[in-house]
Amino acid sequence: MTYGSYLRSRRLERGWTQLALTMRTGLGQSELSKYERDKSVPGLPAIIKIAWAFGENPPILDMAVPKSDE
Repeated sequence: MTYGSYLRSRRLERGWTQLALTMRTGLGQSELSKYERDKSVPGLPAIIKIAWAFGENPPILDMAVPKSDE
């Protein structure tokens, strides 16, 4: 699965339009459309905004933050 197809499926699971995701991320609708169609690859700042819009931590942050049992 590509990042674009993952992004689209997560958005549709929530019942969101691209415009709704745009409002939650501050990214442009054409930019999100390019990501979903795998015409462009989001940079780290966009990945973080998208993950936070879904209420998730980007994987890169999970790797950077030490676990409490370590």
